[in-house]
Amino acid sequence: MTEIRAYLAVAWALFLRRPDAADAFGSSPDDAKRSFAAAIVALPIYAGLLLIGPDAVVTRRSGVESALVHFVFYVLLWTVWPFVAFVAARLWGRRERYFHYLTAFNWSVPIQASIWLAAYVLIMTLGLEGSSARLTTVAAITVAALYHIHILREAMDLGTLQALGTAMVNLFVYQVVVGTHHTALLQQSGS
Repeated sequence: MTEIRAYLAVAWALFLRRPDAADAFGSSPDDAKRSFAAAIVALPIYAGLLLIGPDAVVTRRSGVESALVHFVFYVLLWTVWPFVAFVAARLWGRRERYFHYLTAFNWSVPIQASIWLAAYVLIMTLGLEGSSARLTTVAAITVAALYHIHILREAMDLGTLQALGTAMVNLFVYQVVVGTHHTALLQQSGS
């Protein structure tokens, strides 16, 4: 538990753009493997997002089927991007920095998910609708994307345009996974 708190503190320091924060993350395959513990930390945040987020979907599936779809969605969130990021690291000639990046990125996910949850709580609490709700959502997307761009620059040592392009691919992959999740929830049981 102490190690988890330490890594989350480093991820927060990276969010605040403290110099050399990214250097505190390990760069070995074992460090990257251990960073998937962040999935346990982020799970309650994602559960909150499923309940109150604007993307919450009323499912046509049974409770067990719905839980299975949510489980598969969560596993995909944590496994699809590492494969795409590996391709990006090879494309940018940063293969040796991949595990460092993956470790930093995984530990950043609870913070990124918290940004989304805070935006949705704000929208609900203040009863924001229309442009105000959209502006709040765009602000959350922007903050999370800037954080990811910073991680790409610091941990994978990418230039700004490379980091921006890679972060945009990440947003696209996320939307594909979310769309697949919604489609699976809306299908009739047994379809």
